[in-house]
Amino acid sequence: GYTTDTNGEVAAYFRLGTQAGENQIVASSPIIPDVTATFKETGTPDVPANIAMVSGDGQGGKAGESLPAPFVVKVTDQYGNPVPNVDVTFQVLEGGGSLLESQPVKTDTSGLASSTLVLGRESANNRVSASSAGTQPAEIIFTATATSGVASKIVLVSGNAQSAVVNTQLSQPIKVKVLDNQDQPMVYQNNILDHNQFQSALKYLISLHSRHIRQLPSYQDPYTFA
Repeated sequence: GYTTDTNGEVAAYFRLGTQAGENQIVASSPIIPDVTATFKETGTPDVPANIAMVSGDGQGGKAGESLPAPFVVKVTDQYGNPVPNVDVTFQVLEGGGSLLESQPVKTDTSGLASSTLVLGRESANNRVSASSAGTQPAEIIFTATATSGVASKIVLVSGNAQSAVVNTQLSQPIKVKVLDNQDQPMVYQNNILDHNQFQSALKYLISLHSRHIRQLPSYQDPYTFA
């Protein structure tokens, strides 16, 4: 115990524990057992040390639409306490999608930060990283799948196997259909299909077989491009 000084006072130093939050210290004396004095002290989190995945990984949806749930991470200090007001940066790594929130995102009072992905059209596979300065691991990787709406095939419709005199125009146009990864037509309307993506794929297909038109794949055997 402690003994009062000539002023009737007694003092002690208190070391906070590793858990953030309120600490209560009760002072009592056997002389007056029914009377106590309570101190309330607050422990704040240490600096950010760790980042961990919480939820949102492995979702699927249609390309061009946002996922049903956000990607969520948690930032903690070395003792596992959530750290608020920390910058977390989410970044699209694959798939050509976008994030609804401006970056970086701040952690809330529970140490959580989140961001929602709009699935891209470049690939069925979408990957997003989440990172925060000074934390381990260096980044968290989320994955998502565009189950439809990703241009993945060009198939012949008409115009194949024509012949004509050299340096003259063929009598019929050559026509192809662009399909997504569920074999549904991709419509170039309101940016449903990116014009540049269609043009580059078509030019590649034509240049690949420009001297041997009859060798183009048939509708039943579509040419697949990345």
